[in-house]
Amino acid sequence: MTAATNTPARRVDITRPPATFGDLRQMLEQSSGAMAQVLPRHLTPERMMKLVLIAANRTPKLMDCKGTTIIESVMRAAELGLDCSGTLGEAYLVPYRDTCTLIVGYKGLAKLARQSGDVKRIEVEIVYDNDTFEYRKGANFVLNFTPNLAGDRGMMIGAYALVEFKDGGIQSDYMSLAEIDQIRKASQGANHGPWNDHFPEMSRKTVFRRLAKWLPLSSEKYDKALAIDNDNYDFGTTHVQDMKRGAAALNAVIEQTSAPVDDPADDPPTAKGDRLHGTSDDSEQADQPTTDEPQTWLDAVNVLMSNADVDSDTAEQVIADAVHKKWKKDVSELTAKQTETLIKAVADGDITA
Repeated sequence: MTAATNTPARRVDITRPPATFGDLRQMLEQSSGAMAQVLPRHLTPERMMKLVLIAANRTPKLMDCKGTTIIESVMRAAELGLDCSGTLGEAYLVPYRDTCTLIVGYKGLAKLARQSGDVKRIEVEIVYDNDTFEYRKGANFVLNFTPNLAGDRGMMIGAYALVEFKDGGIQSDYMSLAEIDQIRKASQGANHGPWNDHFPEMSRKTVFRRLAKWLPLSSEKYDKALAIDNDNYDFGTTHVQDMKRGAAALNAVIEQTSAPVDDPADDPPTAKGDRLHGTSDDSEQADQPTTDEPQTWLDAVNVLMSNADVDSDTAEQVIADAVHKKWKKDVSELTAKQTETLIKAVADGDITA
């Protein structure tokens, strides 16, 4: 009678790009101990792993990036407590040749600003030439904005950001399209990633980011997010050196794991349905906290979970893929009318898991 032997789990070389989704999952498993040390209470290493797999499913070129850079970017997102899948617009994992970079989105900066406890309201809007917009700084401050919802809003001309504090103070800023484009050109991801796929959202982030430098917020995470974002606009060696230091530190804390390599067949599914009722209404709406909206895309997720008996992660991925296929935008960018259309489509069975 032959005694049973335990086969150790295959170790994946994190200095190389992952060959398969199974390799990527194993890299993350090997780093779960280090990840757990920096994650906030509402996130777990398992949840972060799923977010990374969703990001890789949405951006296949991430699989060309060295594992060390992927893990370092994920560790940064974990420390900030941000969703790095790109689905919510909080943060993005962006491939640049063989290097993965974390790009913090407007939603991520706004989330961290609100968590500081100092902010009452955040308003960031894209301005088009057919909108009514008046902006004046100085002692007689004026900011009036009325989007043209009755017809064509025309071409984008800029974006503004406004922050109201709990003590009643207000700070604001406006950037023209030319100013925003200058910032885009200075970015390492100027022609790909969120700048290419989500230009309005990145424009919001840009004007909010400039205003953020003057906001007296008591938040270490917020300051950290700005520092991380600044690295992405440095064409010198700062970013590369920082990534190398992070990779070296990460290698020192990675623990041995006995978890087996998962089958790529377990990777996040894609949407089976893409037919949505109603017509597209692409007019921009004010960005408000989710709890202030009567309906959100999460309502569609709940309906799908109930109808298809699937978990929340699967439902979120199905909804995100369906929205991107129909409207070419993230769920975080849906208007109220599009959200209503989405929920109805799920309820009618046009979107299934």
